[in-house]
Amino acid sequence: MELLRYRLSTMLVAVGVVAVSLAIWLAIPPWQSIDISGFDVAKNHIYAISMDDENDFAHGLSIRIRGSIDGTAQITTHHDSLNVGIIAKFGPGDVCVDYGGDYYDSEAEIIYTPITAKSGELKVYYNFEH
Repeated sequence: MELLRYRLSTMLVAVGVVAVSLAIWLAIPPWQSIDISGFDVAKNHIYAISMDDENDFAHGLSIRIRGSIDGTAQITTHHDSLNVGIIAKFGPGDVCVDYGGDYYDSEAEIIYTPITAKSGELKVYYNFEH
């Protein structure tokens, strides 16, 4: 009887962990990403980004930049005539930038501008918070 009670409680804990994990996974939207690699690191790029669901409203925008470049570069954001400004200047070497703030629209532009960078690899992750 004690063994049965133990197995039943273990199974209930496992089911609870799976249920909580599934709820968290469904509640947190996946990050989208942009790859900037090779000699593209030496070129200006403008990326139009938007929420998956245009009927939803954002209240924040988070951006993460990871990778490595041989020089310096910067990322800015822009929407219509509102220039949000420089999010980060980074490099040379390993890049690990986290940015987040209030943002109340479902689309934006991420603008990559190399300063002295000629090569490397960057991945820009972004997530509209809603």
